[in-house]
Amino acid sequence: MFSYNQSYEKSISDGLKERFRNEVNLLEREGFSYCGMHEETLWPFSVILFFPVYLMMASNEYVRVKTPLRIASYHLMYLSRDNATFAYVYGLGCKFYTKFMDGTWLVSNTAQNLRDEKVVILKRDPKAAIPTEQVWRQHQMKVQEYQAKGMQLAIRVSFPDWVEIESRFDQSNIISVVSLGVIWMVMLIWAIYWLAMNGVSLFKILF
Repeated sequence: MFSYNQSYEKSISDGLKERFRNEVNLLEREGFSYCGMHEETLWPFSVILFFPVYLMMASNEYVRVKTPLRIASYHLMYLSRDNATFAYVYGLGCKFYTKFMDGTWLVSNTAQNLRDEKVVILKRDPKAAIPTEQVWRQHQMKVQEYQAKGMQLAIRVSFPDWVEIESRFDQSNIISVVSLGVIWMVMLIWAIYWLAMNGVSLFKILF
């Protein structure tokens, strides 16, 4: 559904650091260091298929439209001091991804689902905006809980590691995303049909 590529456009990364200054300051205080920015590109013609999603993203993210009418968004990535946790900065705060030596992932502040016993998800509350600091504290507590059970952190999580787990989330949630696109297209087609059938009558009434 998405393709993920590292991006090196300094003007965009500088703009994102300024926009998400509070999150960036928190991450740096917690020992995270900036490790790059990536571009997420959705299917061809996704601007049309997911126009409501595009509008929502454009209000919270840095978004471009790429040929052919593909939604492209840009996000900052920070790496923890122990090199085991990625922080993904986006319009709703930060997602945290921690990898353990046995392949287990702990992912916080996401609305997505993934049926895999090796992926533990601390879901985002859709009804309340939880501060990034609180999300990070809860994430840390869960990490420490697993460490107390003898689980060891990965030596160093890499960008390809993150792409692999994020792509699995995408595949697992593809039906809900496609359903949203189908609903939008049905509504759009109905609106066009209604205008075509009633446009002449409305024109006569108005003029």
